This record gives sequence, C-alpha cells and structure tokens, in this order.
Amino acid sequence: MEIRNLLSFIRVAEQNSFTKAASLLGYSQSTVSFQIKQLEDELGCLLFERINHTISLTEKGRELLDYAHKICRMSEEFNQSFNSARPPEDFLHVLMPHSVCEQMINNHYMDFHNKYPGISLKFTSLDTQDMFRMLDRNEADLMITMDIHSYQKDYVIAKEQRVGIHFVTGAASPYATDKPLTIEELVKYGAERNVGIVLWAGYWAFDRDMEKICEYYSRIGVKGWKIDFMDRDDQMMVDFYTRAARTAAKYHQFVDFHGAYKPVGLNRTYPNVLNYEGVHGLEQMKWSKKGTDQLTYDVTFPYIRMAAGPVDYTQGAMRNYNYRYYSPCNVDPVSQGTRCHQLGMYVVFESPFNMLCDAPQHYEQEKECTELIAGIPTVWDETIALDGKVGEYIVIARRSGDDWYIGGIAGQNAHEVTLDLSFLGNGAWNIELFKDGVNVERHAEDYKRVVVPAEGTLTVRMAPGGGFAAVISSDNAGAIRN
Repeated sequence: MEIRNLLSFIRVAEQNSFTKAASLLGYSQSTVSFQIKQLEDELGCLLFERINHTISLTEKGRELLDYAHKICRMSEEFNQSFNSARPPEDFLHVLMPHSVCEQMINNHYMDFHNKYPGISLKFTSLDTQDMFRMLDRNEADLMITMDIHSYQKDYVIAKEQRVGIHFVTGAASPYATDKPLTIEELVKYGAERNVGIVLWAGYWAFDRDMEKICEYYSRIGVKGWKIDFMDRDDQMMVDFYTRAARTAAKYHQFVDFHGAYKPVGLNRTYPNVLNYEGVHGLEQMKWSKKGTDQLTYDVTFPYIRMAAGPVDYTQGAMRNYNYRYYSPCNVDPVSQGTRCHQLGMYVVFESPFNMLCDAPQHYEQEKECTELIAGIPTVWDETIALDGKVGEYIVIARRSGDDWYIGGIAGQNAHEVTLDLSFLGNGAWNIELFKDGVNVERHAEDYKRVVVPAEGTLTVRMAPGGGFAAVISSDNAGAIRN
C-alpha cells in the first residue's frame, strides 16, 4: 500500500470507523494495521492514535498526509508532461518516490536545464524497492530520494548510469564543497599534479552513444573508462565488449571492464583493455553473509581465475577485521583478514589498473601503508611463484626494472615461509618489509614495518588471514624509504 493510500485510509477511518475504511478502500484490517506499524517504525514517529474502533491522526500524521498528496499530484503532472515529450535518446530517466518534495525537483530540474539545455528529464514515481530494481536493470539513469527520518533534508542517490552527468547535494562527504565541479575542472586539476582522470560508467548509457562519448571525453582529457553492470556473457554483450574496446582505442583511451566475465583474450587484440572483474572481489564484503569465507577464496582464485588474465578485485581496505569478527556493512565496510593481507594483494594479484577501495580519509590516516601501495608498480618485467598451496597460501615475487616486490597472503590458517632469495643475483640488497604485527590476531590492523639487509633467505610468518609485502632494492638504488 502506498503511503498516500495508507494515510487516506487513516483519514477515512477518522471520519467513520476503522472497519468501514478498510471496506471502502479494499484492504483487510490486519494488512492496514501491519503496514501502519511498519511505516511508523521506519519514520520513528506515531502517525495515529486508535481508540476502540475509531482512530485520529496525530499532528505528524496529518502533516505527512498533506505532504504525500501534494507530492503525488506533482509527480503525476511530471509523468504526463514527460512521457510524450521527447524520444528516449533525448532525456534522462529519473526515478523518485512519492516523498520527494516539489521544490527539490524544481531546483534540480532548473540546474540541469541550465547545464544541459538539449536534454529533458523524465520522472517516474515508484516505491523505493522498485526504484532500486529499475536501476539495477539499467532501466533508469538516476534516482532521487530522501532521508526518510527527516524528509525535509534531501539528497540524491545517483547510480551514474548516464555518463558524465551527476547530481550531488548535501554534505555527506567531508570532501564535499558548495561549488559544483565539472569534469573539465577535474581533468585540469589532475593534469597539474600528473594525475589522469578515469570515469566510471554503466554500460547501457555508454553504449547508447559510444562514439560521441569517447570522442568528447577524450578531447577534454579523460584517460579511460571503468565500465560496469554488464553482468552477462551472451552474444550481444560479448559484441559490446569488442565495440567498447575498439572505440576507446580509437580515441586513445583504456578500458577496465567491471561487472564483467573473466578475460578471454580480448586484451591481446586490444591492449587498451587493462582489466576485468570476473571475481568475487572485496566489494562483496559490504553485503555478504557473516560466515562467508573470503580468505580461502583469496588464496584459491589466483591459481585458477587469474590464469585467464588480470583481475579487478578492488583491494586496499584500511579497516580490517579478523574472520571471526567480520560482519557485513554497506555504510562503513571492512575487509576480512589483516592489514598486510590487503597489502600483499597488490603484488600477488595481476592487475594493471589497481584500485584504492577505501575512503580518502582512511588513507590520509594511514600514510605509511598508502605510500607503500602507491609505490608498487602495476605492470611487471618478470614474475616468479615462490611458494604456495591452493586454498592455503600464496607467495609471488615480481620484478619491475631493477627492483623486486614480494607479496604473500594466507587463508584461514597461519603459515611461516622461508623464501630463497637467490633470484636476486649478486650484489647487496635491502628489504622493506610490512608484516603482521604481534597483536594481529586480536587487532587485524596491527602490522610492523622493518628494513633489513637481504641475506640469502627471508623468513616471514603470516597470521591466520594474514600476509606480507616486501620491496627489495639494491643497496645503491635508494628506493627504500627511511
């Protein structure tokens, strides 16, 4: 039952009786009672008072009823005006619940119209669950919603299915500013700091005008695309991968296929295809059930899935929990395993375009680990498998130029490894080692950094769910940070 009908029921019941209102509107009393209680729990306030067979709206309930009627009238007018306004390629499809206020829509519409006069907005009014379903099916471009506990305070949830067009309101992020930013400004800001800009895009929007999108964003300096939500491998979708790779290459842009099947060789034809997901990556920790064994998975797929090609795992969590303490959390997610388990992934996983998955402030707070990650190359001149066992642990050494990098990660059990360093050859070498700390089995974020000379072998203990990362440089190279 929609909130408008639910509160209308209360108004009818207020004037007559609970039983008559249910009969007139075609609802059972038990259904209405349950949904009223559910709505009150969500809103955190009392909407009506019931005395015997009559009910009376509270002040908050009356306010919300008037508000709901107003919004529904407004949304119906928007639907009527936009349904036949323009062909599909000329509008953005915007979803909104009945609870979004008229002023909010007007503000966003005027802001959008000023920036993109050639494109209209089409609004569809749905309940929240249906809106998320449409977004997941790529049947809409973005969703406008609000904080149900304080419905005067609005914000926008944008799935960013439409490339390059974003609404941002409120100050949910400590990095939010009052001044709107354009892609051109971001590209210029990055270029001044030798940082390129890559855009994340839903495949459906990208595919609707692929040629113009790549041409325009290449012209303003965007380096490439992380394309998402393909989620299938039928003939039409496989063809999309090829067209996307070819078109991006034409405009000197690279592609990272997220929401993707495993690599099958396209990156050999189009080397601008840097990465594929095709993996149960770290983002799964936001919603996977407690008891999901990501640690064993981490030390299994490198032997199997990674044989097919690079992997977009999106590692780098700075909030780390041991397996027994892990619980899913979409708002403030954590990883399974130790901090050094995360660091070791940057060497173990083949990933030419790596991610930093956590919030910026966490990296600012963890400067030492962030500097290590930033210094690890993403392409390699030589790779050696040093030790490991499928489902138990893995240790990989990789060379870039004159420097070597070793990464190790463990599954559910602890492992101590003694590594033969004879592959380094002659000369003096120093090792910068990040390893699990002494308290890591109680506090997964505990680690220790040491700098030691290389002496033929290196022994490292990995805790359960643990790992390590090492940078090995010649004594004269100066690559080791003090």
